[in-house]
Amino acid sequence: MLLRVEYRIIYRYRSANPSGVYELRVTPTSSAVQTVRHWGISVSGGLIQARHKDQFRNQVELAALSSAPELEIVSEGLVETRDTAGILEESDGLAPLWMFRRPTGLTSPGDRVGAIAGSLSGRDPNDSGAMHALSAAVREAIAYEKGHTGVGTTAEQAAAIGKGVCQDHTHAFISAARLLGVPARYVSGYMQLAGEEGAAETHAWAEAHLPGLGWTGFDVSNGVSPDGKYVRVATGRDYSEAAPVKVFLRRPGDAEMVVVLKVEG
Repeated sequence: MLLRVEYRIIYRYRSANPSGVYELRVTPTSSAVQTVRHWGISVSGGLIQARHKDQFRNQVELAALSSAPELEIVSEGLVETRDTAGILEESDGLAPLWMFRRPTGLTSPGDRVGAIAGSLSGRDPNDSGAMHALSAAVREAIAYEKGHTGVGTTAEQAAAIGKGVCQDHTHAFISAARLLGVPARYVSGYMQLAGEEGAAETHAWAEAHLPGLGWTGFDVSNGVSPDGKYVRVATGRDYSEAAPVKVFLRRPGDAEMVVVLKVEG
C-alpha cells in the first residue's frame, strides 16, 4: 500500500516565555515491511537543532522551543508498506537481543503478569502460535477501555486494573514474553483505520524475536499481526524509548496539546 501520512502536534502555552527541548521520534525509516518514499518535518515556534539515529536505529530530531506561545510540529510524507504478516528480519538494530529479555520499569512483571505468562504452560514460547495465544491472553486480562491508565502505568498495574489501551496491552505482552525468555520490544507508529478517508490513530504494538522468523509483530489490542495499514516509526524496550515526543522544559509552562493524524491510501 502507498500511504500518505500527516502527523501534526500543537502545544499552546498559557504561561509566558516557556523554554525547552523536544525529542521527536515521528519520522519512519525504511525496513523489510516499508519503504519511505519521501518524508519531511517542520517546526513553527521553534527550531530543529540536531538529528541522529539512536541505539535502536530510530530517527530522532531535537527541536528547541522559542519564546513563542505556540509550538507546531508537522511530520509528513509518503510510505509504501508491505503485508508480511508482521515478520521483519533477524536483526535491524544495534542493541543485542539480551537487552530485550530484561525487564524495565514499565515492564517489570508481578503476580498478575506472571499469571498471564502461566497461561502458556506446556507450550513452546518460541512458537508463533504460542505468542498469538499470549496476545489473546493479554487482551482477555486487560479490557480495552480508555481513561484508566496513563503513560506511567506499568504492565503489572494495568493487569491489576484490568483495563487499559494499546500501550498497556503492549507492555503486558512484552513483560510476559520476557518472563518466558522471549526477547520482546515496543513499537510505536501510525495505523490507517477503516471507514472515513484519512482516518487514523497513533498506535502501539509489540514485536517478539522468534527463531527462524526474527522480529514478528503482534497488535494485541486488535488481535492481529500488523499489515499494510501500519507504519512503523520507532522501537524500544518500552514506551519511554519509543514515545513520539519527549519534552524537556527549562522553564515549564501550562500547555494544551492537540494531535491530528491523517493517513490516506
